[in-house]
Amino acid sequence: MARLSVLVFSSIFLIVNCLDSPKSQMGLEANWTGIDLETNQPVDLSESGFDTLALNVYSPTCIPCFKELPALERIASRLKKDTRFGLYLVVDPISVSETTSGDYGTDEPLARATAIMKAEVKKRGISIPILLMNQPFSVSNEAFVTATPETIIIRTKPWNIYYNFIGSLSEKEEISQIDADPRVQFFFHTMGARNL
Repeated sequence: MARLSVLVFSSIFLIVNCLDSPKSQMGLEANWTGIDLETNQPVDLSESGFDTLALNVYSPTCIPCFKELPALERIASRLKKDTRFGLYLVVDPISVSETTSGDYGTDEPLARATAIMKAEVKKRGISIPILLMNQPFSVSNEAFVTATPETIIIRTKPWNIYYNFIGSLSEKEEISQIDADPRVQFFFHTMGARNL
């Protein structure tokens, strides 16, 4: 009887812990959310419809970030061939707006970051969707993302930060050079999209 009780309890524990619900990982809350720059609509990344997401952390004051844009545009065009994969540029409104208050209770950092990023889209010709992230996402010395650029790969079901590329994926500009770049090839391999 005791063995049966242990077996039943263990089975229930495993089922509850293996459900496809987002969980906290590495001190990060699941269900990261943001505001889509173009539509001004909220986006819950765990409900994005993508199985695997790449979040490229961007800042307009980061030279490697905009040097990486041709590669990111090429990557985005390849990922669009399969609806299981998505790519967003994500920004921390506090760091982008150069506001130190950290007060997401006011519209000021979000409004400033929105204006800055809309100008950046125009200046750089960015076509990749951009999310202005809500807390707990942040870029700081105390956060998971400490600098830009970084590209975080997330599996959404269950929520799992699968890999974090530090630095640019590539600063090549020609499509053939981008596709041949070992870091880009490794990115597609890690995404599970090497055939795209």
